[in-house]
Amino acid sequence: MYPASRWVLLAAGLLVLAGAMLASQIENASRENPARIDQSSPTIGKTIDAGNRNPASGGYDGYVRLYVVEPISRWKDLTNRPFHYGFLGLALDTAVFVQYLDTLRISKTWNGNLYGFGNITEGNIEVEAVVANAEGHLGTSGPGAVFTAHYVDAAAGAGPGETDSSVVKPGYTHTVFIEDGSTTWCPNCPSINTVLHNLHQSGLYNFHYIEVITDTCINQPPVCRNMYADDYMGEYYNLYYVPTCYIDGGYEVVIGGTSDPSDIYQPIINSGARSVNGPPELPTVPVGPSSGLPKKSYSFTTSAIDQDPEIKLNLSTSWLGNATVKADIEVIVGYQPSDQIRYMWDWGDGQTSGWLGPFSSGAVAAGSHTWSQIGNFDIKVKAKDDHNAETSWSPVISMAIGTPGDANNDAAVNVGDAVYIINYVFKSGPSPQPQASGDANCDMAVNVGDAVAIINYVFKGGKNPGC
Repeated sequence: MYPASRWVLLAAGLLVLAGAMLASQIENASRENPARIDQSSPTIGKTIDAGNRNPASGGYDGYVRLYVVEPISRWKDLTNRPFHYGFLGLALDTAVFVQYLDTLRISKTWNGNLYGFGNITEGNIEVEAVVANAEGHLGTSGPGAVFTAHYVDAAAGAGPGETDSSVVKPGYTHTVFIEDGSTTWCPNCPSINTVLHNLHQSGLYNFHYIEVITDTCINQPPVCRNMYADDYMGEYYNLYYVPTCYIDGGYEVVIGGTSDPSDIYQPIINSGARSVNGPPELPTVPVGPSSGLPKKSYSFTTSAIDQDPEIKLNLSTSWLGNATVKADIEVIVGYQPSDQIRYMWDWGDGQTSGWLGPFSSGAVAAGSHTWSQIGNFDIKVKAKDDHNAETSWSPVISMAIGTPGDANNDAAVNVGDAVYIINYVFKSGPSPQPQASGDANCDMAVNVGDAVAIINYVFKGGKNPGC
């Protein structure tokens, strides 16, 4: 393992990385060992101003990114073969919110003269467009090198005079996007370069990719490096090893070189099958009684709507001359078929219902519970969809469980409770607290019959109040 400043290229010996690679997100198979990149100031993703987001209104919350690349890169790997779809710059990175059934249109020009790429040509330039979800996930590029992963939900790529759209093929929910962090001096980068190129050329797998070459020379002044690529991989992914492939924004991370195509195409397949899914909307506040008696079952209802976005991305690219390319994109947000929904109730007494259902999206769902103790209990509910995407808990309602017959709430059942009920029924006196405690004869109402039941219990040895 060798240290290398992000601005000074290594000119001598490369030691291979030994030991176990990262678990969880990191695919390691039997790949060749990656080389170490020193990131002197680790970051945790890139924070972007949310702009005009308004998620509460319902829709898709995410990012739109435009990458300018050369299909046949000006930079070559260690075996003197050109990289492909070599990253020149990030033309656009903006936070967006698109309401359901709306279309967002964006036009963006990129002038290579402004970035030291005045020699780009119309025949060897392309724009890659990506829509990524705003929800962040913890990703890992290496020991201590974490980043915020924003999973890609749509991707397209087109050169001047071409159009492209995100495609849903059998087995895929979206077009996959891969970013390969490489260098010109990396001994194991050529194998990834070859595998990515061959898989893409085969047309068997639904993906676009770019190669982000974080340096451009060796034994030459730092001015010849691609600082835009270097900054991008450090800031967005905290690049630690080369090569590293970030699939769908870090949904899967493949570290190390490989000559086995399955080390790449299997993560592509896994990522492509990922559901472009979010949790249902927060369940409505539970509806039900506000008071009751012990050992009696009470029912409550709620509902939630599951509306997952279906993202369509259209891209059109044109050449404006003078090393300038223009991209026009449309992001169209529709609906996927709604998932079934399951609900879990928290009854406030340490018990939960488990997951009940499934119920159709928007349908009223009920849950029932019997309390064994006297007291006040906060009831809440949460929901999940077919993909186990859960909501947080709903707002609570309070359920008061009282002592049957203790209408005046003095912790005893006596003639005072009968008087209290008579005042309530005939003289508009205060109601029993809680209301259900006045239901001494368990007929689901508070009336003179309850006063009679209490008198019979107190003076004639009648039945205990309650059910």
